[in-house]
Amino acid sequence: MINRRILTWLIAGCLALAPTLGSAATKIAVWTTGTTATIPADFGTLISIEAIAAASDSNTLGTAGGAYAKTTTDANVTAGAVINIQIGVVAVQTTLGSSSSPSTGDTWFDSSSTVLYAQGSTRSAGSSGSACFPSSGAFSGGGTDGTAGGGAAGPNGAGGAGAGGVGGQGDNGHGGNNGSPGTEWTYNYLNGSPASGTVGSGGGGNTASNGGLYGAGSGAAAASTGGLIVLTYTTAATATGNMMLMFK
Repeated sequence: MINRRILTWLIAGCLALAPTLGSAATKIAVWTTGTTATIPADFGTLISIEAIAAASDSNTLGTAGGAYAKTTTDANVTAGAVINIQIGVVAVQTTLGSSSSPSTGDTWFDSSSTVLYAQGSTRSAGSSGSACFPSSGAFSGGGTDGTAGGGAAGPNGAGGAGAGGVGGQGDNGHGGNNGSPGTEWTYNYLNGSPASGTVGSGGGGNTASNGGLYGAGSGAAAASTGGLIVLTYTTAATATGNMMLMFK
């Protein structure tokens, strides 16, 4: 018959050596370029996918900012999956795109008509949250008075309008200002590679000044900025060996 003290020691030792589940962490992957997005290998559960569209290029007038859209569902997003995307780029936009017929300034993820789509602006028209997919939780980019650029929309609301030579602030006052970049998201991956930094909704450029990263309109005859995609997720719990030994 095994001594109770020895049995207790054996059970405690086995439990101490048994694998344990590592805690899940929240991570962010960002894409600012490319036509596909490879989902990180440590992906576990989707929290959200967010998109900001590009602002149109400037001619002799300021331009409006890009719209923002968000979704929390996409069954195709799994660890290692390769997803088709479009990152809105700054170009001569004369006609607004749509979820069924995106323009080059629009940003979408997986499917523009059924998953996620954010509308970019044109030289003569601002982007609209109501034209995004899904439209719920989407916001419009800031407009322009013709001299200063509009701020990009973001998770907190619409971009501010450029007026009186002063660019509109991005993301309802939470993004960049006067042509500065936004910093709302702190990422762990950038364009498929481990990295660290911040991105966000850019502030519209002042008169004759560039817009801030990302999605911000420029002041007259200056440079606007393109869009981005932000994927937020929790990592998969992993089994880890517990090498602690217990002695009594």
